[in-house]
Amino acid sequence: EHASCQRVCFPAEFATRHKREKQGGHDQQGGPSNQKGDMYEENEMNFGLPDFMQAGFSLDSTDELGWPDMNVPNKLGLVQAIHRKTSIQRLCLIKPKHELPPNTGPKEVRSLVRQLTKCDHANVLYLHEALEDQSHLYFMYEQYSCVTLQSVLETQWNQEDIVQIARECAAATAFAASL
Repeated sequence: EHASCQRVCFPAEFATRHKREKQGGHDQQGGPSNQKGDMYEENEMNFGLPDFMQAGFSLDSTDELGWPDMNVPNKLGLVQAIHRKTSIQRLCLIKPKHELPPNTGPKEVRSLVRQLTKCDHANVLYLHEALEDQSHLYFMYEQYSCVTLQSVLETQWNQEDIVQIARECAAATAFAASL
């Protein structure tokens, strides 16, 4: 069997496609018969991303992490994830699948993940990978002791510092919008 783009670019989808083909039911291109993706048992969609549990990460929900800015976990919803074998730490944004916009399919999710991984800017957290389980998407960002703009603006600043912060925010936003 020869390597294909599908096998190289989306190995999780490639593996599940062959599993589905063995079970029967595939379209003319050898893909899933459901255009929106596979369905989990609980009517939650499979977007073809790697499985969160099989990726080896576990979520650390302890409050002892010493966040430099408590707005990061409280308002942004980021939690720390630690790889069980390598101890690599990541910031994880957990998005429930039922909160996704209607008609969001695997193609849209993979496109979003591709765009987010291209967003490599000094003032933007870098997305390393996106994972999923039956009911959630997990966006694994670089571990960085980050602060929110709100907490930065709550401290005392002179006019030059505020102008520099505004420039950096505008540059990061422009870079992300250009992708």
